[in-house]
Amino acid sequence: MARKCILCGKEYEYCPSCPKDAKKETWYAIYDSENCKDISKALTDYNLKKITKEEACESLSKCDLSIDLNYHYRNEINAIMEKPKPKRGMRTKAQIFDDAIEPVLEEIKNEA
Repeated sequence: MARKCILCGKEYEYCPSCPKDAKKETWYAIYDSENCKDISKALTDYNLKKITKEEACESLSKCDLSIDLNYHYRNEINAIMEKPKPKRGMRTKAQIFDDAIEPVLEEIKNEA
């Protein structure tokens, strides 16, 4: 039976009644691969607030996100995976560290 993955749109064959597919996981009814299933699970769990943004990001980072996805799924993934931008006027942790360590390094250099 011809099917179309609800996540990536790829066409594939799966028939739960046929002997060749009878032992396959039931998620094959809507996904063509475990990768698509895992991406969908991460997005769904995040949207239902079962997992945090960080947990969703971790789950998605284990998936192959280079596959073709419709814009809706791609936008959701991008929103989860993007790093928060520092607010204007706010310094990053790296900048604070650099500012704190610079005088110490200068002092060490002068002592040598």
